[in-house]
Amino acid sequence: MLTINIWGRGKEYYAVFYPLGSFDEDNFMNNHSEDYMDLEADNMDVEVWGNVMDIGINLNDEEVGVEKDLIANTSIIKGNELNLRQNIDADDDNVAVYWNHPGIVEYEFIWNNVDEFDSSKLEIHFFEEDVFDYMTYGGEEANEYSVINFEPKYGYEGPQILYPGDETS
Repeated sequence: MLTINIWGRGKEYYAVFYPLGSFDEDNFMNNHSEDYMDLEADNMDVEVWGNVMDIGINLNDEEVGVEKDLIANTSIIKGNELNLRQNIDADDDNVAVYWNHPGIVEYEFIWNNVDEFDSSKLEIHFFEEDVFDYMTYGGEEANEYSVINFEPKYGYEGPQILYPGDETS
């Protein structure tokens, strides 16, 4: 079993969605400008930046030494990053209220049927803006993956509001 952990600086994004016809920005701000981070989020997503990312590899419960430039040598750069509306998973016709929290994010990826590690089979996919997207080993996505840790840094940023047609803040 191959387990790969990556961690680095990033952000947690939270969002709540409202139909355009029933959203009143003034009312929302009067009621939630101080407690927005306590709202029940409709969506939560995470992004990690590759320029400050680190990696740990474990094969069958044994730590594998990591080459100095492993992330740089296995990086695949693809198209542009998702726009903010796509990133927070907001429907095109909803008002999205979002906020984020900077911190250190750690992902864990597990491939169940891998018994040897070959760095040439690892591909770490990034958007052009150096934002992590996903990872493959031997052309296969992991059997399991998850965010296993988020260590908050600083406070919440927001709330920000995206109206239908807005793609970024």
